Amino acid sequence: MQLKQTYQWITGLTLVAALVALTSFSGCGNGGPIDPPKPPDVAEITLSFDLENGSEELAFQAPFTDVMGYQHRLLTLKFYLSNLVLVKADGSTEEVDEVVLFDYKPIDPSLNNPQWTREVSFTLPSGDYTGIQFGVGIPADINDEDPTTYANEDPLSAFSNMYWNWATMYRFIILEAESDTGTGSFDHDILIHTGLDDLYRTSPVYPISLSLASGDQAALTLSLDWNDIWYAEGASILLKEEHITHTTDTQEDFDLASRFTDNFVAGLKINQE
Repeated sequence: MQLKQTYQWITGLTLVAALVALTSFSGCGNGGPIDPPKPPDVAEITLSFDLENGSEELAFQAPFTDVMGYQHRLLTLKFYLSNLVLVKADGSTEEVDEVVLFDYKPIDPSLNNPQWTREVSFTLPSGDYTGIQFGVGIPADINDEDPTTYANEDPLSAFSNMYWNWATMYRFIILEAESDTGTGSFDHDILIHTGLDDLYRTSPVYPISLSLASGDQAALTLSLDWNDIWYAEGASILLKEEHITHTTDTQEDFDLASRFTDNFVAGLKINQE
């Protein structure tokens, strides 16, 4: 009888100890439940690109008339931005992407290959941001890398069609169009392919004003006027004569690619929605 009572007493103590341990494990110091982990304190920004002709946005392959009276149809516009950073209110920077690729061509639903668009999105810590800065082109430290080492969806992969196999480097900007410069037909080709480390450019810091709380979404637009590319004051390009360059063929080719690049970068603007 005494052994039975002793056994019941020990069993009771064991049960109490187990309940105490379970309570200690499942609760906080005050006996409440453990708080679930907090979601990351981040916001999202979308950066889109618009090509304009004065006050109108250009539609892909649709005819338009520039300020010189020339008609054009845009066939290709692709370019890289790299080392994309946002400047914080305290002057420090937040890197948001190493390399992005903009492609003005609309998505083709019939293709299964990776495609790029006129828009990229990225996340960053919440906070106050006063500027945005980037490079146009590919930095020298990765310009000669093998595109086949990147995943297909990466903007540096072979699927981007931005690599010059014969020059073992990336093209930074591809602009192709067909133009009517007064003949009455679109028989004048514009073929601009820029590259080389010497043509990498860093943008100024564009001022913005973003105060982002966790979960916020914001939109920025990168815009460029077609006329600023060709008819920039003091740096105009004569489209009738200067309309083809692959950068590396001759010194004349390089000079045209350099002027085109400088005009392209100088014409970029950031608008905040």
